[in-house]
Amino acid sequence: MSQNGGANCRVLHTPTDVPYNDPTSRNYYASTRISGDTKSFCSGTRTFNVKNITGATYSWSVSSGLTVIGSDTSSTVTVQASGTAVPRWIQVSISTPCSAGSAVSTLSFGYDVPVINLFPYETFLPSESVNSLTYNNVCALATANIYLDVPDANAVTWSKYTTPLNVNWTQYGNDLNFYFFAASQTATFQVTATNSCGSSTEYFAFNSTDCSGDDDPCDSETFSVSPNPASNNIVVIINSPPPCDELSYSNNIVYNMSTGKTKLTDISNSKKTKNLTSLKIGIQSILIHDVLGKLYKTLKYSDAKQATVSVGDLPNGIYIMSITGRKKTIQHKIIVRH
Repeated sequence: MSQNGGANCRVLHTPTDVPYNDPTSRNYYASTRISGDTKSFCSGTRTFNVKNITGATYSWSVSSGLTVIGSDTSSTVTVQASGTAVPRWIQVSISTPCSAGSAVSTLSFGYDVPVINLFPYETFLPSESVNSLTYNNVCALATANIYLDVPDANAVTWSKYTTPLNVNWTQYGNDLNFYFFAASQTATFQVTATNSCGSSTEYFAFNSTDCSGDDDPCDSETFSVSPNPASNNIVVIINSPPPCDELSYSNNIVYNMSTGKTKLTDISNSKKTKNLTSLKIGIQSILIHDVLGKLYKTLKYSDAKQATVSVGDLPNGIYIMSITGRKKTIQHKIIVRH
């Protein structure tokens, strides 16, 4: 891009990414916005740059704890971090042929380990330590989620600190999705967030309770919803707890689906004595509303065991997904994050 010459021509700073000329004032607005990783910077090297302006000269400077590696007079600079954690910054000064002065831009960094924050609407509480656990109650046979906000982390990793037999769990992005297959179970999860300054860890402990009010778990319907948050598709899966997902009952004949064998059994007095039709469960419909009640999607199914719902066309935000099965409607809070 050319610049206007003359005595009144001067370079000014603009925080946008696009330089431009102003013919009226004869000012040249140079983009001095610095691009690069802005997370806490305590170790390693990073590369930063500004827009390359024809004919411009560049001069980079850095705070204590940072060192320029190589040239400090081009539009790109490489910086190494070391030493004691102190407030850190890099700065670039840009002059052009028509400059009456220099345009200056500064980028500052944190210098601490990442802080693990819960989203404001999250109700689960972390434990003070692994030796002093605070148990959060959750419903068995229902999906639960922990949503984290860890903006200064390069990596977030969930793991099981304890290994209960009756819990499934999955990490999606920074968040945790888990499901207890039985009541009166406990599980403890550990989450570690890491950046160049180190790592921080929190522990979340859970106790599963019976929220169904149903003597027969085979009559209950719950659904797994993942990933959540999502940017493209959300998969809804009906949860059929053991032994409902392994056994089908018809009068006194039990068919084991895992072995493919049929066995005659006296279960005439069992609560599980029912025909195959009464055991049939599945997704009938899915509705998506925003938190104000505006309807965005209506989807119909016929006893589907799994459904893929596209959310790529929804704006970022929090929504309520209402899933209707054969017996009940269950609502899940979902987050769309592009």
